[in-house]
This record gives sequence, structure tokens and C-alpha cells, in this order.
Amino acid sequence: MARRSLHPASNLPTAAKPSSASGGRHAKPETVEPNAIILPANTADIGSTPRTIGAAYAWGLGADAVAFLDADCYFAPDHLSRLLQFSNKTGKPVVCSGRWIVNHDATLQAPCAEVVPGSGFHDTNTFLFQRDPLAVQLSYTYGCLLTPEEHKVGDRHLSAHAIQAGLLACHYHPTVYYRSTHRFHYVNNGWPVPEGMRLKDLSNSQAQSSRSD
Repeated sequence: MARRSLHPASNLPTAAKPSSASGGRHAKPETVEPNAIILPANTADIGSTPRTIGAAYAWGLGADAVAFLDADCYFAPDHLSRLLQFSNKTGKPVVCSGRWIVNHDATLQAPCAEVVPGSGFHDTNTFLFQRDPLAVQLSYTYGCLLTPEEHKVGDRHLSAHAIQAGLLACHYHPTVYYRSTHRFHYVNNGWPVPEGMRLKDLSNSQAQSSRSD
């Protein structure tokens, strides 16, 4: 998803947005038709290649900011405007927010306990990149440098690169909704665990987080 004077030039498959802004709980997302790039094959790298291609395409079209939005996430209505204001206030060309964890049918939600100050973890979907040379480069090169194993925790590598380069600021207010299929999130929030939820391997992600703090 790219911003060009608040006009989207999207880089990803079908995006979603909340259809209601009432209170802390949002209704199920409604479909938004994007300007999509259809890749010839599944790259099987957890979205790293599609983000790389989409970001480069958006910058080439003249976008002045780029954000990523996966199919299992959706934005609060003020997500992008908050990030733009925060970037202008802090002077940081890369900014991000906190996130909500949402259950499989979007009937329950809770603030994400992983996205907190000092954790070194920021979901890729919470990022906004302004048209700054280093921010532009980071947005479409970080995924090219990952090994197959590192793609699984690509957002932690992105976070680490942005922090180490001094580019990143986070306001931690949750304005991204992540519809989780990880058993860990259900157990952690005391929610019923539906069948088919994945076991979340935290060993690799915790190691990466400790390196990025």
C-alpha cells in the first residue's frame, strides 16, 4: 500500500479495512480493490519478495510513503494518518504502531503483548516508510538479504535494521489488527483455541529480538 498525496497505489493482493470505527472493537473488514501486481509464481518466502517488488514499484510511481498490508491484517481508519503525523513530529522517516491481536472470526481482540518498548519486535504491517533515501532503500532491500529461515521472522530483521540505522520511531498505539492463527495468542489471552491453530516457535524470534535490543 503506497501513499501518493493520500491516493493508494497498492502493491499487495486484496487489502482490507475496518468498516466501523466505533470504540476499540472493529467490525469485520471489508474488501478494498487494489492496483495489484500478479506474480507468476508463489515465492514461498512469507511475503518478502512481493513486498520487495511492490515497494520498488510504488516508489517508482512517485509514492511519497509506503506501508505494507498482509491478507491477515487490517488497519484502523486513522492508522496511516497517525503514522504520517508521528513521522513529521519525530523527524523519523520510518515509523510504526502497536497492534491488536484478533481471533479467527474477529469477535475478540487484545493488545499485542509482543509489541512493547524494549522488545525489538515490530510487525511489518505496522510500518510506514517516508520518501527518504535510507528509508526507501530499507523498504525494498531488507527482504532480499534474508535466508529461508530468516524469512520466517523477517519483521524482526526489518525492525533490527531500522533500529540500528537510527531510522525508526514507534508510538505503540495499536492501530493494526492481526487476525492470528497462532495457538500462542489464544492461550496467552485466555481465549478458546479453535482447531487448526498453529504452534508458534518463539525460539528463533526471541533470539533475534535479543540481538536487536
